[in-house]
Amino acid sequence: MKARAPRYPFPFVGEGIATARKALSVFVVFARPRVRQPSGVLPKVFTFRKQHSPVVLEAGHVGELAWAVARSYGRPGPRAEHGDASVAQWTTFGKDISRWLRALHEVAPIAFVVLPADDEYGTSFGRWHTWSSLRAGPEGAWGTAVRALVAKGAPRGLRGVARWVFDQYRRDLAMLAEDEQRAKLDALPAEARRLLARHGGIPDVVAAAPDPATPSLATMRAAFATVRGQDGDREERFKHALDAPQDDSGPSLWDFATTLDEQGHRGEAADVCLEALRGPVEYPDHWHNLVIQMLVQAGRHDEARARLPAALLHTPLYASERLMPAWIELLDAAGRQLDAAAVFHGAAKHISYFSSLADGAGAERAKLTRASAALRRRFAELWREAVQPAWQLTTLSDDALWNATSNAGKVGCSDLAAAASSERERRAAERLGRLEDDGEVEAGTFVAPPFDTATEAQFDRVLATLPQLDEVSAEKMFAWAYSATDEDEGRERKVYQALTRSRPPAKKARRYHWLMDLNNAIIMTWRRKQLDLSLQLVELAAPHAHENPHLFHAAACTYVSLGRLDEAFAQVVGAVEHRYSELAALKRDTDLGPLLTWPTFKALFASRRT
Repeated sequence: MKARAPRYPFPFVGEGIATARKALSVFVVFARPRVRQPSGVLPKVFTFRKQHSPVVLEAGHVGELAWAVARSYGRPGPRAEHGDASVAQWTTFGKDISRWLRALHEVAPIAFVVLPADDEYGTSFGRWHTWSSLRAGPEGAWGTAVRALVAKGAPRGLRGVARWVFDQYRRDLAMLAEDEQRAKLDALPAEARRLLARHGGIPDVVAAAPDPATPSLATMRAAFATVRGQDGDREERFKHALDAPQDDSGPSLWDFATTLDEQGHRGEAADVCLEALRGPVEYPDHWHNLVIQMLVQAGRHDEARARLPAALLHTPLYASERLMPAWIELLDAAGRQLDAAAVFHGAAKHISYFSSLADGAGAERAKLTRASAALRRRFAELWREAVQPAWQLTTLSDDALWNATSNAGKVGCSDLAAAASSERERRAAERLGRLEDDGEVEAGTFVAPPFDTATEAQFDRVLATLPQLDEVSAEKMFAWAYSATDEDEGRERKVYQALTRSRPPAKKARRYHWLMDLNNAIIMTWRRKQLDLSLQLVELAAPHAHENPHLFHAAACTYVSLGRLDEAFAQVVGAVEHRYSELAALKRDTDLGPLLTWPTFKALFASRRT
């Protein structure tokens, strides 16, 4: 009998769903030195491989990784034409990397792999990473990796890779409970202690002390009592009762609901969700997702069944990681095990890592069945049956209508998807018609892309409304406008010009997306030699570049193209000072032209050991 391969054949720090805007590198440390390392069949979007030493190989992508993944893996997502890869595409990319590494290990045994996370896009780490970081590394693998990465004569950039491994260990350790942290630190071998001390210090146990700004559960309960049964925005009233900021920096009604869930008060958490949904909420899909889970876990199955139709329409299928396990539990409790299995396998097709996310007796039993075409058809039938009580298209909000259209198509109810799409087109035509009369633009106008049938006059009218829009509507307007460009460079330029008139959102989460839009706009206008517009965007981004260091890189390229080299160098300094994750790519970016030869440029990177 063939021996079973080990689950984790070598330590892989950084394993998971790795995402990045421009560049990504994988560093492979081999167990034995070789004059020439075999590369195997590289992942399809990798653009280079470089052998740093007889035991260290670097391979990856330099350029526009997000665009490459969006073009190369599976079915393109809804914004693939804008360089946005879907979660499924990033997941497939991660599997491609793992496949390459496992194949490489067969011919050249691997001792350690590092895939540093991008600080803008980040990595959703997997179990292989957790084992590698918290167990294999301290138990001896660190020594092998460090000896290779910081060996005499090794490029200075590899020292940064080693530093990231230890920094990530500290972050992973801090995520554990205090007693687990203490146990792992007490069990550290002597060599691991020496290495930690040499690379940033041995960490202390990070106490899980509550943030002093976070009110106690009793205080939040008292605040909620003043909100319950009142009209209007419950979130706003809740924050007012707590004397908390109205932006996203303070405690929220959502925080209260999830805290109740974490502490086992599922019935109370369900009541908070139900109360929140009686008024306007910023993310209704999140609340619909949570309320079904809380009702089921509280044993309130009849209420959960009554609310299930609305939840299925309001929550995107890919984000139903709470809703779907709860639906499985409802079916299982009713003795409908085969239907529970159909929902399990239907959800697993659309939700990343659903098998590991789904918990509960019903889900565990459903896992024992095998996926089949018959179960997929049954999932579509169950979805159609479940949503019928709420399938009143003219009464659905624009967001719910968009989700209904997308979900119906994905589960295989093409007739329902066509009906929902027709209603979206009817609303679009009605609103665009009002634009012809120079009427006010509603926030709803920006909810249902693509409006690629808009005339130039209508398109210009929408963009002209930007200064009068609130943050939510402005974000939706840009989503609408990007869709309506339909690869028309003239329209894209108008969108970027409108972006120069936008205001930075007060809420950090919205500002994060706004800065990503700015970075993308700077890159696109610079590429198309629209340097006047690119400069306007750079100047708009400047006060906030520290929040997204990728902006420093984009700005540096713009200034170089304008011949303003001193200002370009200042942007490079900013990138270094704010620990830009792609410093290795910045250091050798030929788009920086003459800067690469400046002694001060070289000294800057040498001093930072990038």
